[in-house]
Amino acid sequence: MAQIIVTTTTEEEGEQSTRFQTYVNYLTAIDNYLTSQYPEPRNLIEVIAESPSFQKIQGGRCSDQQGVQRLLRNAWFTEIQMHISALHQELVPYSNHWIPVQLYYGVYLAVRAYFSCTGQQVGEHHATTLRRVSNDIANRPALFPYPWKVLCTGDQYGTGANYLNLPPSTQIGQVSSLTSGKRVSFWDSYVMLLRTTRMRQVERAVDEWKKKEGRKRITRPNRETVVSRIPPTSMFDALYRLRIRSNYADADSFLLSLDDVGKAMEFNQSIRSICWWTMLLLETLSARYIGKGKFNNIVAGFLKHDIGNQSEQLVQRRWTAISSVL
Repeated sequence: MAQIIVTTTTEEEGEQSTRFQTYVNYLTAIDNYLTSQYPEPRNLIEVIAESPSFQKIQGGRCSDQQGVQRLLRNAWFTEIQMHISALHQELVPYSNHWIPVQLYYGVYLAVRAYFSCTGQQVGEHHATTLRRVSNDIANRPALFPYPWKVLCTGDQYGTGANYLNLPPSTQIGQVSSLTSGKRVSFWDSYVMLLRTTRMRQVERAVDEWKKKEGRKRITRPNRETVVSRIPPTSMFDALYRLRIRSNYADADSFLLSLDDVGKAMEFNQSIRSICWWTMLLLETLSARYIGKGKFNNIVAGFLKHDIGNQSEQLVQRRWTAISSVL
């Protein structure tokens, strides 16, 4: 007689499943927005290139082209690994535990390359890098199209959260993070991602203040001072949050995705798409600063070693679009 195995979902598993669904909703909303807002890579590049801030960029500030080449090579290899893991559908759920980490590091390395191309000396610590890129967006939002230019400031549990650079006349409503991104306004979903990311940043900063001061509570004036020191929260902070959650706090959420291959594929595809478009943005800016010829040499140097042509729809496709506009 065959043995019947009955499984039940524990409360913890239910919570982890809810968290994973939340991530899926946030990421698919961003993916859908990018692919609808910019039907072709050229559309995004033209928005960047037409801005006065982009046209005023003066190159010649990069003093370490080899360093830029090394950073981009590592970023591109990381992106390729993300796509290789998706070649076999049955393996995608297993790779989803690590792909948010690959997403973050691929983008982080591209951001570091961008800083080097601009001549900025930025410490390699993640907090320092994230602070600088947020300040870059705040100071020159025209260089960063939607949705990257939108930032969150303030304190949800204090004076309230504020959003910078939203499209004109945008009204933000309250939505559930468990509602599919296809059924809610994109901006409602996106600012919720930024707001909840900032909420965690504020909580962490307040906890650090309490520990340093040896106190169990924080007064409102002190809380406002702590919050004022936190730079605007950007999409890059949200990607870092996802990396930390998938790597540590919510690792089990991604294990539970093994039960739903369709949802796992949706999550994986969205992450790869967000990485691709963010790389396109950063590479366009980097090429402007370092010069089209030098950036072309970096791309060519990478592609000549890609004997498997894994970069054809990644690095190569982006550079073909960028070089046709710059």
